[in-house]
Amino acid sequence: MKIVWLVCVVEPINQFPNFYVVGVYSVREKAEEQISLLPKEKHYQLFEVPVDEFFGHIDKFGRLLDGMGKLQHVHFLPDEGP
Repeated sequence: MKIVWLVCVVEPINQFPNFYVVGVYSVREKAEEQISLLPKEKHYQLFEVPVDEFFGHIDKFGRLLDGMGKLQHVHFLPDEGP
């Protein structure tokens, strides 16, 4: 397995992180099926996450920074399914 699919709930807040993981799948279709069953009033994201790969970023000051923005992902808005 080279990737997994993370199903995340996105909260409308001005704070990072504004999402949390609610499922991990080895097949995209299974993740999308789960999203279609979730409550429609929430926002969801589906992240394609590489396995055994570091995707963070270390800046020139040696600080570890978030790398989630570099990952492939799809947004699902309320009342919108996969």
